[in-house]
Amino acid sequence: MKLILRILKIIGKAFLFLVLAIVVYVTAAILVGRLELDSPGPIVPNESKVAFTHVNIIPMDSNHVLTDKTVLVENGIITGIYDEFETSQNIKMVDGQLKYLAPGLIDAHAHIFDRSDLALNLSQGVTTVRNMMGFPMHLRWRSEVNNNLFPGASIYTAGPTLNMGSDSGPFHKVLKNSNEGRKAVKLTKSKGYDFVKIYDGLTEEVFKAIMDEAKLQSIKVAGHPPRAVNLETLANSDIVSIEHAEEIFQGMMNYKYSTKKTDSIAKILSEREIYVTPTLIIYHYLYRTMNEDREFLDSIPQEYINPLTRFIGNKQLEGYLNMDEKGKKYSASKSAALSEILSILHQNNVPLLLGTDLGPNLTVAGYILHSEIELWRKAGVEDYEIIKAGTINVAKALDIDDKVGTIEIGKRADFILVDQNPLEDARNLRRISGVFHNSSWYDSERLKELEEIGKDKSSWFSTIGRFTEYILFK
Repeated sequence: MKLILRILKIIGKAFLFLVLAIVVYVTAAILVGRLELDSPGPIVPNESKVAFTHVNIIPMDSNHVLTDKTVLVENGIITGIYDEFETSQNIKMVDGQLKYLAPGLIDAHAHIFDRSDLALNLSQGVTTVRNMMGFPMHLRWRSEVNNNLFPGASIYTAGPTLNMGSDSGPFHKVLKNSNEGRKAVKLTKSKGYDFVKIYDGLTEEVFKAIMDEAKLQSIKVAGHPPRAVNLETLANSDIVSIEHAEEIFQGMMNYKYSTKKTDSIAKILSEREIYVTPTLIIYHYLYRTMNEDREFLDSIPQEYINPLTRFIGNKQLEGYLNMDEKGKKYSASKSAALSEILSILHQNNVPLLLGTDLGPNLTVAGYILHSEIELWRKAGVEDYEIIKAGTINVAKALDIDDKVGTIEIGKRADFILVDQNPLEDARNLRRISGVFHNSSWYDSERLKELEEIGKDKSSWFSTIGRFTEYILFK
């Protein structure tokens, strides 16, 4: 009996020690995650006055080009657009060499899991991201970018994803009833998040409660269309955007694709002016993994991806390696269906948002938006409409179109300088000579520095700390 008691005592001490070790580890990880060690700070000075001379402007107020102009920027705001402009010693002069000045791109659906992804986005001409699942870290990163403490794309972030049911992910805020839905909306607003994100497990009752409370709180709602909510109810709500062509295929069509059904859905969404963010590239990655196997995975520059999300992404995609012919055939038909959904939405004048679902499946910040653009062109979307979906449309969806989205006097100077006309081929948006953002001019050399910052990923330890902080306090 004494031996048993001694063994139990040892086990009890070991258990307490293990619990204490876990608590210490988690606490230390959260603290390290919050500290954001080794911040590079601003890498270029703020410019109080800059004149961009000899630029061809893509203003994005309509499908046209303003040729050989000068754009004057003062304290980050466009204050003049001129045919002729005299040089001045008090103004920094940037010769545009008749290249094309376009509004900065906006990724309308991103999951930012590493702060360095903001720098990497900016290096590729993405000046703003709509972050679709908000953690406390996103509020900190938003403030750091806005206050020029970190060089990167600006963030507009959802709060925690609101969902119901057993299929809710570990990062979802799981609701039980309408009252909890209303409380979650109020909490999202009070913590300073920019909008509410919903998911597909919500009941109709809870969906309506969330939409009603969001209207009372003057905060927008976007997200996956709940499976239990019919299209008429969804379309008659104040939802700003629904996410993923795949959700139209899986949810609204229950995995049974129909051109006729897509057309009827598109007509309703167009009539109600509800934005759709198709995000084709994520499934395209699955399709390529099934058909190209390890060769595709090896082609992805994984050094640009956070180590924890890289580990998860490899696990996600490795499940699609060595797919049999039946699986490959299904993936090809689904990939074609998603592309056709985008095409039909476009043909019906549904307002579209250019987004990537950056985060899962080994996607690389910034680069992935240009890959999405390629898929849109293959689906038959015109170049102007693609750029519109990645600039002014997202600005309108975020209710910041009075600040960004076009190049006009009085708006923020968020723009990119590209070598060739993107209205002739939206893929020209890859050919970036410079980016102006947050009163700072990043020329080609500075863009390389941003890209290097984009490779400087957080450790496993600090990333786990940030994720744990969210799980404990969401």
